[in-house]
Amino acid sequence: MATSELPTYQAIFQVLQNDDPLILFMPRPDNENAARVFDLNAVPKTVRVDGEDVVMPFPYLELGEATRVPKNVFRARGDDITLTIHGWSSKKGKEELEIVHDLVDDALNWEDLVIPGYKCLNCECEFSQILPDDSTGIHLMHSVDRYRIWTREV
Repeated sequence: MATSELPTYQAIFQVLQNDDPLILFMPRPDNENAARVFDLNAVPKTVRVDGEDVVMPFPYLELGEATRVPKNVFRARGDDITLTIHGWSSKKGKEELEIVHDLVDDALNWEDLVIPGYKCLNCECEFSQILPDDSTGIHLMHSVDRYRIWTREV
């Protein structure tokens, strides 16, 4: 059996993209039934809406870097996974990303993720930070939230 890293990543992606409060706060312009959640570096610059290209608005989330440490117990495979979630805002100040952080936390913290072949033992935020980011030449605010997920093979 493969590790639980990829199915855990996919489960978190599904939870965030389909979370009603996140959809209400930041719906995709090309799919109002999904929140603006993307794989790292896969954010489209524009999307097609009613036959026209529309710039992807802020804020949005990117699922980023992950680590995995095997945690096998009694011959059952398990993993200790950390996943970084990046939030991006073009508004000045921290308020918009604080709202996004709270919505992500409500969706994920202690969530019993559905991971095929595995049981989610725990999912919790272990680190959060909001900082300015001028690396793109425009003023952005950047949030970094890291979640730790423990899984066990079923």
